[in-house]
Amino acid sequence: MGEGGFGRYEREMWAVVVFAVLISVVVHGVAATPVTAYLDRRAAKAAAGKEAGEEAS
Repeated sequence: MGEGGFGRYEREMWAVVVFAVLISVVVHGVAATPVTAYLDRRAAKAAAGKEAGEEAS
């Protein structure tokens, strides 16, 4: 990690990297629950559709 040098912009580069990682963690943390709930509802709806299709056959 300390091998390469960014010259006079080294501090700014690290600040941008840390900021991007923190924003990513927050966004993924906030989005994970609603997205998982949506996918669960979608899977349940698909399973219910398959069951209804099997009963009709």
